[in-house]
Amino acid sequence: MLKEEIDRKLTEKTSFEQKEKLVKFLRNQVFKNVSAQLSERFREEISLRADRIYRTIAEADEELVWGENYQIVLRDMADGAVRERSDDQLSGGQTMSAVVALRLALLQTIGARIAFFDEPTSNLDASRRENLATAFRAIDVGREEVTEHWYDQLFLISHDVAFTEITDQMIQLGE
Repeated sequence: MLKEEIDRKLTEKTSFEQKEKLVKFLRNQVFKNVSAQLSERFREEISLRADRIYRTIAEADEELVWGENYQIVLRDMADGAVRERSDDQLSGGQTMSAVVALRLALLQTIGARIAFFDEPTSNLDASRRENLATAFRAIDVGREEVTEHWYDQLFLISHDVAFTEITDQMIQLGE
């Protein structure tokens, strides 16, 4: 009886070792490759959404790309050739516009239903501030060329009067 119990336990052990080997293979070979592909796919999706939003804010013929190492890249045509500029070569307004666009696209992609933006107009000139307000309104009403409506509540914290016309409710704080 003891020998039978030992044989049964050895068989169980062998079975567990085979399962462990399979799990290690899946983790180290299959899932590792899948996670890289999923990451790439999500980055591409976010980049496409962010580009549409960025073009609304910037009103420029520039393409926003979320680069391979998650850097911001703007592509445009200069002297008949494609020009790429990364985040360290952009103006403060371009960078802020791109960051807000990427953040909106990221929040939409992950399914966030609520978002907070604190001073999203910093470093933006008057034209970009107005365009950002227009972009937020376009998202609110689900204008397709920008993006569909995806959130339940969006909080904008700003000293900028550009947002007063697009807000449903406004709270003013005194000193």
